Amino acid sequence: MPRRAPDKVVEHRMSLSTQSSKLMREALEAQKRSSLVGSIGSVSNSIGVIAVAGGVGLAAYAFYSWSGAILPKITDTVKDLSGELGNWAMKNTSAGQDFESLLQRLYSQNKEQNIRTQEAVDELDAIINDPNSSANQVSAATAQKARIIAKAKKRNQAFQKQLKELV
Repeated sequence: MPRRAPDKVVEHRMSLSTQSSKLMREALEAQKRSSLVGSIGSVSNSIGVIAVAGGVGLAAYAFYSWSGAILPKITDTVKDLSGELGNWAMKNTSAGQDFESLLQRLYSQNKEQNIRTQEAVDELDAIINDPNSSANQVSAATAQKARIIAKAKKRNQAFQKQLKELV
């Protein structure tokens, strides 16, 4: 809805004394100086940010250049130290000794199972190679041998997987 045109104008004036005018001028000048100082501070902050970014870039470039020569040595040293620390922990802590005994138990179980598997395969080979064995005995022994070998392969794969998870 449009406004109505004013029918009278009222003017309000504020008169300040000389002292009040002087204080008002000083306050305005202080505000101008403050604004100028603030803008100078803003510019100096921007320059500071640019300088820091340049310094970080320069440091990154210097590290990149330096790392080509020294980084492989540092990596090798860290690997050696971590290996030595691991060996020390395996020998001198109860957790390391428990882990080592677990590994020895797993290896011995796997070795025993492989020996039993080889003995069973040798018995089946004897049946297969025996000239007195019937065709049914040979085919049954061959099938049994294939099953034993497949089972042993799966067992060895599971053993390797266990080792990878442990180590």
